Amino acid sequence: MSVVRLIGWWLGIQWNRYRQAGWGIPPLAALAASAIAGIAGAHLLVDHVGVWAWITAVVCSACVFVRHRSFITLAVCAGCSYALLHVISVVQTQRIPHRVAMLAGQKFSVTAAGIVIDEPRLLGTRMVRFPLRLESVSDRYQESACSGEIFVSLLDAERVPSYGDRLVVNGDMSFPSAPMNPGQFDMRGWFFRQGISADLFAVQSGIQQVEPDHGNFLMAMALRCRGWIQHRLTMGLQQDPDTASVIAAMVLGARSETPDEVEEAFIGSGTMHIFAVSGLHVGLFGYLAWMFLKAIGLRRPVAIALIIPGLIFYAFVTGLRPSACRATIMSVIVLIGYLCDRVPSLPNSLGAAALVILSYDTIQILQPGFQLSFVVLGAIVGIAPLIRAPLQRLAEPDPFLPRSLMSTVQRVVLVAGRRVADVFSVSLAAWLGSVLLMLHHFEMAAPIAVLANCFLVPCAFAILFTSSVSLALGTVAGEWMAVLCNNANWLIAKITVSLATFFAGLPGAGSRLPDEGAPGSLIATVLHLERGGGCTHVRVIDGADWMIDVGHDSDSREVLKPYLQWRGVDRLNALLLTHADAGHLGGALRLQALLSPETTVISDQPYRSPAFRSLVGVGGSTEMEKATTGREFALGAGGIVRILYPPEGASIAIADDQAMVAQIDHLGWRVLLMSDAGFATEKWLLEHCRYLDSDVLVKGRHQ
Repeated sequence: MSVVRLIGWWLGIQWNRYRQAGWGIPPLAALAASAIAGIAGAHLLVDHVGVWAWITAVVCSACVFVRHRSFITLAVCAGCSYALLHVISVVQTQRIPHRVAMLAGQKFSVTAAGIVIDEPRLLGTRMVRFPLRLESVSDRYQESACSGEIFVSLLDAERVPSYGDRLVVNGDMSFPSAPMNPGQFDMRGWFFRQGISADLFAVQSGIQQVEPDHGNFLMAMALRCRGWIQHRLTMGLQQDPDTASVIAAMVLGARSETPDEVEEAFIGSGTMHIFAVSGLHVGLFGYLAWMFLKAIGLRRPVAIALIIPGLIFYAFVTGLRPSACRATIMSVIVLIGYLCDRVPSLPNSLGAAALVILSYDTIQILQPGFQLSFVVLGAIVGIAPLIRAPLQRLAEPDPFLPRSLMSTVQRVVLVAGRRVADVFSVSLAAWLGSVLLMLHHFEMAAPIAVLANCFLVPCAFAILFTSSVSLALGTVAGEWMAVLCNNANWLIAKITVSLATFFAGLPGAGSRLPDEGAPGSLIATVLHLERGGGCTHVRVIDGADWMIDVGHDSDSREVLKPYLQWRGVDRLNALLLTHADAGHLGGALRLQALLSPETTVISDQPYRSPAFRSLVGVGGSTEMEKATTGREFALGAGGIVRILYPPEGASIAIADDQAMVAQIDHLGWRVLLMSDAGFATEKWLLEHCRYLDSDVLVKGRHQ
């Protein structure tokens, strides 16, 4: 007997013993685990093992399964098959001209032909962005057939493309650079997880050809339905477009017009799954449909047969977002079990949903949303009952008291206690299931979400219910009824946003990983800015937070704000602006509105910069303080910020030599911040400054 057959015989015996003991693993869950293991192995070996090697593995495992039909050989065959699918997906994503050079940071002028596969999203007032499924990419040397997807950023678009348009567009194709700053969004990693091959920047004049109606007919119809529904749900709310956009985002997933501060409130309170369309909304929609169909007297098989296409339609209307699609597939599989008069096994249902989703797109396993969907649902089913039971006992009356003898107050307390126990146990179980993944992917855990969900989930259900009533009554009774319901929905949305803002503002709401270092130690972080300029964060742990320059306005939005959120900075002791150009103080107004620094330190030089004049003119709640040579500011824990330049009353002609030079002195360590100062400033410092010797020099040069 060969070693392989001996091992297989032993594993078969152990498997049978395991099943006979009553601890059998649900088969579909085991197959899903095997598929996930195969995808993980293929992801690690994709650069070393080619497609043909995985094809050979699939064929060999299939032959073994035909000869020795056992569950183990079936699981091995499934793992190899899904590994092959993953390799094919990755190879398809990487099959684009100049990919290696683009990963190194180069750009190429190309002509891309393809079809718009989603509605374009507005970025500011001048740019739109949309995904394009490629047909071909050509440069001045050759034309290559491609089947991947790219993102197109179109500047000054006179005509915004629509879903299904076939475009031929000229532009500069590149790949996002890796993040250079802590907390900065990893666009390169996001591209890979979404199966996006590259980014194409174009202007309106670069569009050579537009042919409409090349998309999927069902998807086009669903998007038109979404536009009609969004119009009906926002009727009468033109005076408050921000709240109207919140309703559209929570019901339909249309987030392009939602203010940043609203999204930040939901992120900070750990309830982003309530704001963006997710599995929660699909579940609430299904529950709402079940309540309605049950109320009109339909039998369960008929109601389930109607709910399934309703869930599929809702997924289409939300734009087939991955989160909605995952939840719809899970729900449909569970409902089909009930339709067949079988009590479904949740592990089997989750396994079946994972197998279906990964057979379509194996790259989804790398997405945090996919991992959170399955882990959180499993945690709710496995942990919530353990939490619910002791909580419900707290509201239970005397067990020897018959229910018929209970007073009204006792009955209300009993029902309310059970509902509170249900909501709180589900919320706590969901948070416990997601906390490790949240720390891994986002370095953030929001314990306040356990309490916030208890209030915001009912609000989300109320918004979805009122929206459904608005659509139904508005269609039957007329627009006035839709406007009435929409105004009620406006009030609910206002309450929801206020609650999210309240929970996000509580101390420790968005808890992040602690700083590395003992209390009193100093961390100085010089941020990398693509367009030049300067931006440095100085923190004394358990002491003070200073910002020295803030970069351009775009830098404050794309670099500084994510960094400060990652660092957990919710207040600033001081803002020091060394230079008057937009590359150093362009984002000061945005930062003042975000963190309200107690003091803003500026030079007393007569700057003529429009950005500087607008900052001084606005002022705000912060105290403006002018500083010259010799001025010192306490930094906390024995540290100081010492101003070395410019001298008081100096007349300096060159703008860069007007820059303020500062030195951080902390427990004997010195960091010299030169800003953009040039030769004249350096010469003056050498002649006049006795504290110039430093351990670290930070010197700026434009470009």
